[in-house]
Amino acid sequence: MTSSRERSRLPRLHLITSDQLLRSSSFGEIAAGLLGVGGDRIALHLRGQSMSGREMWDLAANVKKAVERFGSWLFINDRIDVAIACGAHGVQLGEESFQVREARRIVPASMLIGVSVHGPYRSEAAVNAGADFLVAGTIFESASHPEKSCAGAALVSGIAAFGAPVIAIGGVTVERVSEVRERGAHGVAVISGIWNADDPVGQLERYLKELED
Repeated sequence: MTSSRERSRLPRLHLITSDQLLRSSSFGEIAAGLLGVGGDRIALHLRGQSMSGREMWDLAANVKKAVERFGSWLFINDRIDVAIACGAHGVQLGEESFQVREARRIVPASMLIGVSVHGPYRSEAAVNAGADFLVAGTIFESASHPEKSCAGAALVSGIAAFGAPVIAIGGVTVERVSEVRERGAHGVAVISGIWNADDPVGQLERYLKELED
């Protein structure tokens, strides 16, 4: 497991991508704008479930330049090989990904490992296996995953009890940030709430303001 100091520095706002977004010709420009404003207060998650390793590597290598320039954090979802190759800050493991202990044997000691969870059982197992943080959801109804049932903010409380930082995901609008924070969330993860906004940078700033201690 990485040091408690690294875990405590984990950004409170995580920007999650989708395949459609990554394939958009405007992705690089929008991402650079968000990273420039967010700096070390945000983490960018590259998630492209239908993309090849080569495609993910090309994207990661390009976005890493902006990440380093602005001091932001970079996570690669599921693709441990790409995360290691590009020197990402961490990897985010989904339900069909490597197990935490397997991933820990592969990644550098300094690399953070996040795990997507939907209930207490998997959360406890992930923390015991060495997960550095948990992305918990789906909390509220989400435009990006309308088919998934919503657990509500109470899920955050149960998962936060295991000690690892919890990032709440799923329909967490700016207005709902305080609700999940009150339940113990370290931060929030956003997809359409920022990327699909008329003014992504302005929306990012509103989220960051709500997440300030």
